[in-house]
Amino acid sequence: MNESVGLGILTPRIRAQYLSEQNRHSFTYTITEQELRRLRTAVAVRPNIEAAHGPELLQPPILAGTMDPFERKDLPDDGVLAMISSPAVGGGNAFTEVELLRPVPIGVPVRVEYRPSDIYEKRGSSGILLFRVRETTIYDGTAVVARVRAGHVLTFRIPGSAP
Repeated sequence: MNESVGLGILTPRIRAQYLSEQNRHSFTYTITEQELRRLRTAVAVRPNIEAAHGPELLQPPILAGTMDPFERKDLPDDGVLAMISSPAVGGGNAFTEVELLRPVPIGVPVRVEYRPSDIYEKRGSSGILLFRVRETTIYDGTAVVARVRAGHVLTFRIPGSAP
């Protein structure tokens, strides 16, 4: 867990809200061959590579990342932004780490467990950065298929805190 440096956004109350049990969720997703092909095209997996490895569809590890409920916009509001008095002035993905243990089944429902795992702030060149880290575990039945750890960052300009 990262320790915030007391820059003015993150409070114990906000940390508790983000990490609370109410923000853990379970979803069921099914990846279709069409979705896999579209992703492979986006990350430039070439047909000649597929031909060299047989008829199975190759999976870029980021396929597991696309099953993140945050990225799919399937999560209810976690309540954090409502607790911050200053509006965010920017943000986006900070990182995505994928541990693909075996291929994600195509055309078969898989269970996706989502949980917030950390929240911290840092000073950035354009303001105070608030990082919300989440972990997603993908299951095929009871076996773990993949683990994804990802972070999202928001930038805030807090009065009296020069960037």
